Amino acid sequence: MNPDLDNGVRIGRARRVIEVGPFVAVYSAMVMVVLGSSVTGVALPTMARSFGVGPSQVTGVAIAFPFGLLVALLPAAVLGDRGGRRGIFSAGVAVFTVASMACAISTTLDLLVAARFVQGIGGAAVLALGIALLRSVVGPDRLGPVIAGNAVAVAVATAVGPVLGAGLLGMTDWRWLFALLVPVGLGVLVISRTLPVAPLASVPAGRDRMGAPFDLLRSAAYRNAVLASGLCFAGVAMAMVVLPFHLETGLGQRLRDVGVSLAAWPLTVAFAAPVAGWMSGRIATGTLCSVGGTLMAAGLGGLACVRAQGGVGIVVVLMMLCGLGFGLFNVPNNRNLFLGVPDGRAGAAGGMQGLARLVGQTLGSLLAGALLGWASDAIAPRLSLGVAALVTLGAAAVSSRRAEAMDRG
Repeated sequence: MNPDLDNGVRIGRARRVIEVGPFVAVYSAMVMVVLGSSVTGVALPTMARSFGVGPSQVTGVAIAFPFGLLVALLPAAVLGDRGGRRGIFSAGVAVFTVASMACAISTTLDLLVAARFVQGIGGAAVLALGIALLRSVVGPDRLGPVIAGNAVAVAVATAVGPVLGAGLLGMTDWRWLFALLVPVGLGVLVISRTLPVAPLASVPAGRDRMGAPFDLLRSAAYRNAVLASGLCFAGVAMAMVVLPFHLETGLGQRLRDVGVSLAAWPLTVAFAAPVAGWMSGRIATGTLCSVGGTLMAAGLGGLACVRAQGGVGIVVVLMMLCGLGFGLFNVPNNRNLFLGVPDGRAGAAGGMQGLARLVGQTLGSLLAGALLGWASDAIAPRLSLGVAALVTLGAAAVSSRRAEAMDRG
């Protein structure tokens, strides 16, 4: 055998691992965090029965996770830019993994809610720093496809979550929904060693560390993009909290059909995201976001009005309309948020993007929980979906205003 040839093969394999490893690490971590959220929604009615509580009480399981993300997101972004994104990212994966095991062994609803909060703290580092780490690998010119690829991975995970959750609930206890995340987290920790050591941020002197990301809001276009993102995700969160109850109780769907219905939305996002990524380089992003928000609002309004006699088919079509609208909105909006800052501030941009998403998700989840507790079980889900449609229409209006400003400029 030729030693030089063997060395060349080994070097080539090592180079491919180094090139592919960061994408596998970040996308896998994103999928893990999203699965930690998406598998829970379909299990909320089962958890309510398991703990002997009502729908409004068990929504704490859904709310605690984004609240943990919200608390830790900006600190994770700033610490990543200041002290090393790879280390903070890996620490977040470790915390998420340990918290997932804590969720699986929780014996009371309060313990489960607390573990979900810690899960969110760990997931914050992943959401804040994942795209920022990949930007260091590909550079700003190739960031659009990276964001689209991440959107596809997240959408597939969001789609798989309800189906996986429904399947597992039919065979075993809901605790396995969290236990299965533990080996995924351990695998991500191993692959995370291939992530790059990103350049540290250069923040204007005298600016408070935790408040540093907020200086990005000086730009009116950036502020509008952040506001539109928050409104969009508030509508999404409201829908995701109430849809399991609406589909299972209001429309009488079987658990399997609930999983299929919930999966239609993110699966459509997976197909729409690459198209939106391609279009965002050719059509004004404000226009794309406005169209996307309007389509999603139409889908949510339709879901609020649909009746049980319509069957699963019409629900799936409306879910697909929501997914199409979300894909057309989210990819170009995120592209604006990341490309509007220098590479050294990419962590801060990720923090602001995540903050907008999480503030929207938290407020949307809280509002949905309040409506579930205030209105009757028959009315609350439909009312929540109607409000979600109006909120999403607000995101479209903000984006339309941004598009008009760009046209005047």
